[in-house]
Amino acid sequence: PNRRQSFSAAVSPGMRCHLYMHDSRGDGWQGAEWSGLGQDGLTLEDGFEKTFTFVVPHLPLQLTGPCSLTDGGSCAASPNYPSYYGYNAECTIYGVPLVGLEVVAFDVEADNNCRWDYLTVNGKKYCGSRGPEGVVVENGIIQWVSDSGVVKSGWKICWTQPPPPPSAPELPPSPPSVPPLPPPP
Repeated sequence: PNRRQSFSAAVSPGMRCHLYMHDSRGDGWQGAEWSGLGQDGLTLEDGFEKTFTFVVPHLPLQLTGPCSLTDGGSCAASPNYPSYYGYNAECTIYGVPLVGLEVVAFDVEADNNCRWDYLTVNGKKYCGSRGPEGVVVENGIIQWVSDSGVVKSGWKICWTQPPPPPSAPELPPSPPSVPPLPPPP
């Protein structure tokens, strides 16, 4: 019978995935399809098992709320940065690449538990003067929340791609081969 099942997995853009489809009962799963993460119609055509390998695509940068994307889309800032960020603001940045964040500025209301104004990266809240320096945004999402109390100058965070690794230095040319001397008579 035709039926749909949904499964979820925590993955990040750029991650290599292996999808293993297996008909454990041998009851005719042929033709089963899977779609998601930029892959459409991966089909178990014949036999009872198959593995598909693919890379999770990078999402385009998207922004909801009053925060801003700056520096050609390689940075984000709180509303009105570097002026006061304002009250009761919420925004979310989607599609942040898998690279360590660079905190250019971070000045938000401080609290030991970050209850009022905070930036969330990978489920961890940041507030006060310590931002997520060097943190890799594993799910591609940064969230900002401010309340109706204190306001500060806010934050600016960048995620520039790392430079390519340096190429190996060129080695000097090898000296010409010298044939071995003949054995003495």
